[in-house]
Amino acid sequence: MPMLKRPDGEIYYEVRGQGYPVLCLAPGWLNSAIGMWPFRASQPYAWADWPKALAEQYQVIVMDQRNANGGQSSGPLEVDRPWDAFTDDHLGLMDHLGIDRFMV
Repeated sequence: MPMLKRPDGEIYYEVRGQGYPVLCLAPGWLNSAIGMWPFRASQPYAWADWPKALAEQYQVIVMDQRNANGGQSSGPLEVDRPWDAFTDDHLGLMDHLGIDRFMV
């Protein structure tokens, strides 16, 4: 299970496919998690499974946001800057993977 260990938490991620890197942010806002990608009529978070489709041509990186329902990432969020903390996680993951240029 790929896990990025950060000083203040852990970020679960997956890498699929090959090619130019694409970071896919799952639907769900604060509850953004990899499990929300597959389209299910009973729970239509995403209208398409973009990571699956894009992995045919690109290296797709997906991750669970910290503390997202159903996700595997954990750690506290800074109350004054929660969205910035998520951005720190996104960029920290790409640094961890050695990727300096990518699409979102």
